[in-house]
Amino acid sequence: LSLLDLPQVFFILSVLYLTIKKNINRRTLFVIGISLGSIVSIKFFASGLIFSAFIYMVLIMRKIEIKKLFLPSLVTLFVYLISYFGYFLSGHSPVDFIKLHFYVLRFYKDFIPDYPPFEIWRLIALGEWKVWFGNSPFVRAPAWWIGWPISVFATILVLFYKQLNWVEKLPAVWVIF
Repeated sequence: LSLLDLPQVFFILSVLYLTIKKNINRRTLFVIGISLGSIVSIKFFASGLIFSAFIYMVLIMRKIEIKKLFLPSLVTLFVYLISYFGYFLSGHSPVDFIKLHFYVLRFYKDFIPDYPPFEIWRLIALGEWKVWFGNSPFVRAPAWWIGWPISVFATILVLFYKQLNWVEKLPAVWVIF
């Protein structure tokens, strides 16, 4: 079940589309802020923060003035905090909020084994992943299909396609990242 993945992908694609647009005005920056806040609040906030930093870097490279990024930053923070409105209403303090996020980071770190660098490429290319349990060192990914390595190869080709400018290559850069 995808549960939260599809809404998060919707907002990620929204931000990528809005960032690629030729004219980025105040309204576009506002919607980018709403989408970034949604990304950060939907699922594991650290991945949303990494994506947000990537988008801000791109906006700065597009020569968007730093002061214009203040609006989407405030909107992002507001949307993120609004998603915890029920948490604060139930009596939790800002210190509890910070402790919760450290707990989540520790939780993810404790349940993810140390993989060798670039292990993800085995999963993409061969459809198997290294496990720390059971009798076999590798397990087949039931969702794998030949389209995974083909699409990654096609994405890499897009990066080297000369007729596209760097803004048009942005989705491919994010996929590789």
